[in-house]
Amino acid sequence: MNHSVTKNILVITEFRDKVLLPISLELIACAHQIEKLTSSHTTALVLGRPDESILQKISQTGTDVLALHIDGWRHIDALSARKAITCALSHSPDIVIAGNTPLGIEIIPGLSIEMNASCISGVCDVNITPDEKLVFNRNIWGGKLTASVISNQDKVMLTVQPGSFHRIPECGKPLGHIRRENISVEKVGSFLKSRAFPSKETESSFDDADVIVAAGRGIQAPENLKKIEAFSKRFNRSAVAGSRPLIDAGWLPYRCQVGITGKTVSPNLYIACGISGSSQHVYGMAGSDFIVSINSDPNAAIFQISDVCIVSDVIAFIDTFIHLEEA
Repeated sequence: MNHSVTKNILVITEFRDKVLLPISLELIACAHQIEKLTSSHTTALVLGRPDESILQKISQTGTDVLALHIDGWRHIDALSARKAITCALSHSPDIVIAGNTPLGIEIIPGLSIEMNASCISGVCDVNITPDEKLVFNRNIWGGKLTASVISNQDKVMLTVQPGSFHRIPECGKPLGHIRRENISVEKVGSFLKSRAFPSKETESSFDDADVIVAAGRGIQAPENLKKIEAFSKRFNRSAVAGSRPLIDAGWLPYRCQVGITGKTVSPNLYIACGISGSSQHVYGMAGSDFIVSINSDPNAAIFQISDVCIVSDVIAFIDTFIHLEEA
């Protein structure tokens, strides 16, 4: 990749119900890391009609914003998003960054074909070689190995693993410029519309919880959920959550599931008990302020995004914790 001229970076942000999703700020952090390594300029793309507060929040990171509304489209799907991106940009970006999320996974591969670009998925870090070639790192084999990838194309399309980059905060940089555009995109062929429907289960204690204690397969048996609940009660304003395998097994109700197909949470403290750290689960909790993980596997992928890593049998640790706390 030639870095003698300024490269244009496009970040595809995501929002839901007038709230900017945590992955969006992580993608901007990834772009800013590339800016530090190369001569680059970043624009954050917001598709649809977001609340004005979303545009302002992105702008406060010092990033320019392009708010793109597609005339006649009530629901944005991958096909219309790809067409909108290619139609709206007079000069195609050199690097496109999306989340390794359902939206990003749908958009990026097709976009890379249209733009004749490399496609690299699940990126968790970016660095540069002495001869100024960008290196994109991605986890393989369940996070136990890291592959370093160098693109052989001038243009690169990336999906970024949730939780890999610390969310960029509002900073002292000048506010980014906000530009709004309306465009028309003709329907091409058939496609599937993706829509979200509210769950019939409305009971949830996550919204008011400062601490979430989440259980995974590492707790070994459904009977051990009682210990997870007892552990959770040691913290004020706490709630119990679970990874998808526990919900699929019927150990916890669906309303307790955290992840891509469950809820997205961002408590002050998230304690992962026996959770390996799949990208599907990380997507739902990477926005937590502080993450503590307890796992008997020292190479568990969850440790890569944790602030405190405890290598221990989960149940043994909880028993000891409660015993010492009661002493």
